[in-house]
Amino acid sequence: MLKNELYKINSIAHNEGTIEASLQINKNNEIFKGHFPGHPVLSGACMLQIVKEVLEGSLDKSVQLKKADYIKFLLIVDPARNNILQIKLIYKITDNNNILVTASLVAEKDICFKFHGLFIAL
Repeated sequence: MLKNELYKINSIAHNEGTIEASLQINKNNEIFKGHFPGHPVLSGACMLQIVKEVLEGSLDKSVQLKKADYIKFLLIVDPARNNILQIKLIYKITDNNNILVTASLVAEKDICFKFHGLFIAL
């Protein structure tokens, strides 16, 4: 949905239970004209969608967010200032095929977004 338009993956490493990737945000994407004009900010909804898409791509399956226990937006991501983000997902697939995920997005050395929740495989 957002991959290749809003962001691209520069590099990705997937080891059992951990996914780490470097992302490049397209600062010229149309979404920034509305969020917010003259002061672009990567929305929280986009951050969550990026987590979902990176998880889906790495697990090679469609997922849906079932429950978000913890979502914290710590810093504004201004794509004109910091368009390279690091994402880290730690996940565990449960017996009933649910996927527990802890994720973070980092710009430079600053954590911008933290998430802990549950996805279901479709």
